[in-house]
Amino acid sequence: PFLVGALSDAMGIRRTLLIAFAICLGTRLVIAFAGHPLLAPALGLIPMTLGVAMTIPVMVAAARRYTNKAQRSMAFALLYVLMNVGFVIAGKLFDVVRNFMGKDGTFRVPLLGSELSVYETIFLISAAFTLVGLLAVLAIRDGVEMPDEGDTLIHQPTGAEGSTEGGGLRAVGAVMAKTGRIFAEVFRESAFYRFLLLLTVVVGVRLVFYHMHYTLGPYADRELGYGSRFGTAWGVLNPLMIVFLTPIVGALAQKISSYRMIIVGTTICAGSTFLLVLPNNAFVGLVDTWLGGAIKSFLSVDGDLAPLYVTLIIFAFLFSIGEAIWSPRLYEYTASVAPKGRESTYMGLSLLPLFVAKLTVGPLSGFLLGRYCPAEGTRNSAMLWLVVATMAAISPVLMLILKNVIRPHSRQEEEDSASKEVSR
Repeated sequence: PFLVGALSDAMGIRRTLLIAFAICLGTRLVIAFAGHPLLAPALGLIPMTLGVAMTIPVMVAAARRYTNKAQRSMAFALLYVLMNVGFVIAGKLFDVVRNFMGKDGTFRVPLLGSELSVYETIFLISAAFTLVGLLAVLAIRDGVEMPDEGDTLIHQPTGAEGSTEGGGLRAVGAVMAKTGRIFAEVFRESAFYRFLLLLTVVVGVRLVFYHMHYTLGPYADRELGYGSRFGTAWGVLNPLMIVFLTPIVGALAQKISSYRMIIVGTTICAGSTFLLVLPNNAFVGLVDTWLGGAIKSFLSVDGDLAPLYVTLIIFAFLFSIGEAIWSPRLYEYTASVAPKGRESTYMGLSLLPLFVAKLTVGPLSGFLLGRYCPAEGTRNSAMLWLVVATMAAISPVLMLILKNVIRPHSRQEEEDSASKEVSR
């Protein structure tokens, strides 16, 4: 994303999204039908990263470009809500497909006759959703934006519209040249480096999300057995709560600074992660209560409810509250500090610290699972989650320590605003 952000500012929102969705659709179909453990990543997963990367900064840029100041906080809340609606669908489908097909089940594709494995079937379903998104993107108008004040759309020709004259090669050259100029301008801005420091600090908490993707699945299947409902326990409950909480928090906390909201939210998220350090039977006393019954029904568990499910649900519940407080405000903060016309660039570059950290979280996940939660042998899963929780706790601590370094101008603006209110 940090390479693609400036490119999307140069090409325009609609064109960038069309290319991104087309790449994702093609590569997900390749993974579904490749039928080979080397072809799937080489021709599917690896090129898919380009398509996914192109969507992230553009969504944030669109949320700012198509709203005025009065609408912006709620717009970013709505963006985050819609993202999580997708996560709810994905998490539930994941559990449903795995449990319906079984570990070694296959799905025969009508007309084609191909037999797909469980995970190939999941990628085929994701390709179908991608096609729906591609069709929706066709309805977007390019070169249109909302002014900061008022609600009358204005037309602003994009770099893409102005670079099509003179043939394909000249158009590509014009876009690349503009992309280079955008990068150079951004890296000369001192405010960008304070902004980058903030994003580096919150990496610890953001990595918990990736451990939920990389680490939670194998951990849950090893502690609870294959077919565990971790897809619902995290992948449904978390985004479902975000869908309901984010608009409420966005409406009630509009006058609270983004920085304060980020500190409060990351503190709750980091604290809740320490629940996973507790023994698996820590909440065994809640299994036979109304709460245990509600959890069993929500997860569609057959037989007795394992106490570990109660821990996972409580963790997901508290973590989601913290996420609803801080994560949408980080998107808003990113877009608000970006100069006009540089939203995608800032959003893309804002992911640079996360990109560096993600290079370690995958191998770290494998190492922690292998050492503390192996498929066979003695397990000490508490140590696995203690490492993850400690890394998350670093974020709110550093935000408090570096407050005056990261946001000196924001504090001055707040003081000026307070003085104006007194004078009135």
